[in-house]
Amino acid sequence: MSSPSRLARRFALRAAEGRTALIFYIVAGDPAVSLSPRLLHALVEGGADAIELGYPFADAILDGPVIRRANRRALDAGSSLDATLDIVRRFREGDQDTPLVLMGYANPVLSREADGFTAPAEAGADGLILPDLPPREAVAYLPAMRAAGLVQIPLLPAGKVADPALLRTVGFGGFLYVIPQAGPTGGATAGDDAVRQAVERGRSLSDLPVGVGFGIKTPDIARDFARHADAVIVGSALVDFIDARAATSTAQQLAAEVRSFCETFRRAIDDA
Repeated sequence: MSSPSRLARRFALRAAEGRTALIFYIVAGDPAVSLSPRLLHALVEGGADAIELGYPFADAILDGPVIRRANRRALDAGSSLDATLDIVRRFREGDQDTPLVLMGYANPVLSREADGFTAPAEAGADGLILPDLPPREAVAYLPAMRAAGLVQIPLLPAGKVADPALLRTVGFGGFLYVIPQAGPTGGATAGDDAVRQAVERGRSLSDLPVGVGFGIKTPDIARDFARHADAVIVGSALVDFIDARAATSTAQQLAAEVRSFCETFRRAIDDA
């Protein structure tokens, strides 16, 4: 069974090195289910410290257009939560060290009932990010997640948290995902003051490492965000990059292009 300690070890290592962690998000099955494990390895080769793997959902209403389109492409390609778990298993055949978190909507996981949490853990996932399951509602599921060997990565959106003490509940773990301004994925980039204040707010509410995402479109933006946070999270920019090249690149070429894309972000945040 997977252990969430992969996340703790990776963040501890980067902190000891004085480096900001780099996390990438892609959608499982975009552009093809068979290609996804190869792309996950390309992310690691390009410098990813952890991976968020999105399982596709037909009504991804909290996401922006880039990720909504990627969800549609993945579903059309035959992806699903089950296919995503198979991708995780195949990735783990060659990588037992890189933390991998499943990100998506709650219904596909919770509707599995008995194995909703054990199946992801046994496949090799370390945690879940469920944007439509806020902390107040997630608390009821945390014991089952812990028993399976998972943590839930809590989200801290811009604005007021209903009960900040919830973020310290045992079972939330990995890192605190801070969103510095309101809006869907792939939206406008927050200003430096907004990022700094959001990260400081996160540190005041939780002892977890603070990762910041949404709106990180370029390596320069990633470098600016990295000056404040323990991790930067790149999603829509990578998903858009993959979409732009998938139709004209072979599998080998696409993996190499994704690795190079990731390397530009790695170099930028290490410069921070």
